[in-house]
Amino acid sequence: QRKVFEMTMKAIHKGDSICLFIDATGGTGKTFVLNTILASIRAMDGGSIALAVGSTGIAANLLLLGRTFHSRFKAPLILSEDCRLRIPLGTELAKLIEMALIIVVDEATMLNNLLLQALDECFRDIMRTSTPFGGKVLVLCGDFRQTLPVIPGASRAGIIAWCLTQHPLWQHYTVMHLTPNRRGKRE
Repeated sequence: QRKVFEMTMKAIHKGDSICLFIDATGGTGKTFVLNTILASIRAMDGGSIALAVGSTGIAANLLLLGRTFHSRFKAPLILSEDCRLRIPLGTELAKLIEMALIIVVDEATMLNNLLLQALDECFRDIMRTSTPFGGKVLVLCGDFRQTLPVIPGASRAGIIAWCLTQHPLWQHYTVMHLTPNRRGKRE
């Protein structure tokens, strides 16, 4: 948890762009570390902006000031190869994204990689850069051993083909692993 926190905060303070994926099973303190990062950033400089979203309502509800991915980023519910986030340039939401120091996405393993592509394109447009995800600090987390994207009628291979790890943008991610706290376990 400390390494994830320190790596994220170092990138924020230096103004670096990083894409981080936290691979964490249940009970490893993922929500705790995410909320600690969010609170730390929001306390900086009298109130910096940190956006927290979850792929489900439950995941979003566990994050400080969290919203669902679809609600916050105006993502379409029916996906196509050319899906886009509906965030026009110059709107209040576009300005909020531009000012945000970090975007945290919990349970990202449930997102179809078309949404990862749409997020990348939207952030590049808003930030007016060709840097992946607009040069933002983007922290995705989840557990690929749990729920993957729901693809009606797809085989196991078909579902895996739409996972985040199968998208070319995945190469930009640093993967960190959280493990269960042994001291906190009851025997």
